[in-house]
Amino acid sequence: MTRFVNEIFRIYYVNDRKTGANLSSRREVAKSAPGRLYYYAWVLNHEMEYFRRAPVPFIKAAAMLPVVARYANRPLREVLRGLKNWDAKLLIFAAMPLSLLLTIFFRLIAQRE
Repeated sequence: MTRFVNEIFRIYYVNDRKTGANLSSRREVAKSAPGRLYYYAWVLNHEMEYFRRAPVPFIKAAAMLPVVARYANRPLREVLRGLKNWDAKLLIFAAMPLSLLLTIFFRLIAQRE
């Protein structure tokens, strides 16, 4: 099933590096944090009925939501209040260990840059 919406979720671009777009660097995550926060919250609020068909995007959204909330200077408590269903909140709590690993990963990348 394909869903179309008339909203911009994220803008991708190719930088000057030979590798093309570097979407995993800390700077890129920090720069796009508000958009990513909106996108992940939107997915968890509006698409949870498709979790059983394709769980990976939902697990990614649940793991990345606390990370991008931090970069967007939004308290996690406030972000959790914005979620409409308990399934999404439980998924975020279940993905907290992964969120912690991602936070450590982005810190390590920041040290290399």
